[in-house]
Amino acid sequence: MTLTQNLSQLSVVIPVYNEGIHLEERVDHFITVLDAVAGSGRWEICLINNGSADNTAAIIDSLSTRSPNIIGHTLPNPNYGLAIRHGVIQASHAFIYIVDLDQWDDAFIQWAWRYHRSYDLIISSKRADPSINRQSRLRFMLSWGLNAALQLLFAFPGSDTHGQKLLNRASLEHILEETKADRGQYDVELVVRTLRAGKSVIELPVPYEELRPARNALVKKVLWNTWALSKLAWRLHSLKSQSVQLRRISRSDVENGRGFSDDTPPNPC
Repeated sequence: MTLTQNLSQLSVVIPVYNEGIHLEERVDHFITVLDAVAGSGRWEICLINNGSADNTAAIIDSLSTRSPNIIGHTLPNPNYGLAIRHGVIQASHAFIYIVDLDQWDDAFIQWAWRYHRSYDLIISSKRADPSINRQSRLRFMLSWGLNAALQLLFAFPGSDTHGQKLLNRASLEHILEETKADRGQYDVELVVRTLRAGKSVIELPVPYEELRPARNALVKKVLWNTWALSKLAWRLHSLKSQSVQLRRISRSDVENGRGFSDDTPPNPC
């Protein structure tokens, strides 16, 4: 199938790292939601085994055998950004939902797919509504510090670059090709490039709760992020910026499926 034949279908890209204990249960839930949102079988899930050392690979193989809509990929070493880039390249459909296994939010994908033709990029924010943010105080302060750095280095007008995203592949094709950062900076570069290109972006609040311990020491992570962001800012410093098109919407509107008056009406297909 060519990409133009899949305009009403959805690819879901999920990087997976040592998630064997929850993987099958979570994917079963995703299948139920995707059938209701996009239509039965009108989706694919790309599970990117991101250098796992547990039984994740075996579970992905089992899920892939069970359903032709679940496709497994394997990378030898853990690297979030490279896993996402690989999944985006391998995705078959015109709209791509990028999400971590523990970040999935039913209300986000339901709203995003309802209005997927209205925006080039739909992003989630765990910081946009503090009432549904269950981060520890330390984590909340670190997230605030990261966003402050993004505002300083990139004049970033949003509240979060990490988290769930639904993107229009055709509209962002050149941007996806140019986004080269790895690890967590992939999210930053993708969102910054999209905004500076004058693409239409909307930010949706999502609930956030820490379900697993940090994989890296916090001090090490802060130092690495500082170095990586500085390097990325230097690489993007000459990137021209068009008028920013960023909208925000409330959590209640997300949960009730309400958009703006000029949003594209839902497509029944």
